Amino acid sequence: PGETRAHTDAAARQGGLRHHRFLEHHHHSLMSMKLDLHSEMILDEYRENLPVYEKLLSIVLERLRQCLNENHLRIAGLESRIKTEDSLTNKLELKGYKYKTINDITDIVGMRVITFFSDEVDVISALVEKMFEIDWDNSVDKRKMLEIDRFGYMSLHYICRIPEAMYHD
Repeated sequence: PGETRAHTDAAARQGGLRHHRFLEHHHHSLMSMKLDLHSEMILDEYRENLPVYEKLLSIVLERLRQCLNENHLRIAGLESRIKTEDSLTNKLELKGYKYKTINDITDIVGMRVITFFSDEVDVISALVEKMFEIDWDNSVDKRKMLEIDRFGYMSLHYICRIPEAMYHD
């Protein structure tokens, strides 16, 4: 009986997953109705390129960890994500007119390096500058925005391009 119940529970979860995916698919279809044809084409590009984004994210994470280890740097955390389809849809609804192709959207793949101390940000940013092509026009150093007597989220945001040499073996 225990085995049957576990199997039934698994089947119910799987059925729930199928139901969730059905709703998710219809949710995306309804959301996509708000997009113009151009934004729909960008969303299609995103869907086609999703396996590429996943592979690039994996490569970049591996190389970044390797670089941090080689330089004997300990960090508080390393987070990463690929922009979700819902998030991209919202972005395209708001400002899809700004983008010609999916390649014009700078935050499809995102990473965050969390340091223990603020002075470590400069050390890590120097390494990042060597590893990637930085889009200086769109990068922001929010540390410079806080007044000395203020407390807040201090961060350095780089918009980077991945050099071809990093992902072509």
